[in-house]
Amino acid sequence: MEERRDPPPDGGSHPPIATGAKLAPPQEAWGAYVDHATHCEQCRSLDAGRCDRAEALYRAYQKADGEAYRQLHGGTP
Repeated sequence: MEERRDPPPDGGSHPPIATGAKLAPPQEAWGAYVDHATHCEQCRSLDAGRCDRAEALYRAYQKADGEAYRQLHGGTP
């Protein structure tokens, strides 16, 4: 006996993504770091470590995160 299977969803079944939406600076900085690290051959290598660009992007993320923390809490992290 064959089991009933639901048809696959059509291409337009997901709600549209808001194109005007903007992420918070720490989220944008983290996204830039992750985007680079997942596409860079050196960063993807387990033995090579992060490249200079990845290090700079990670520092930019840490800076944006620290600034956001200070704005929220009015002090130093």
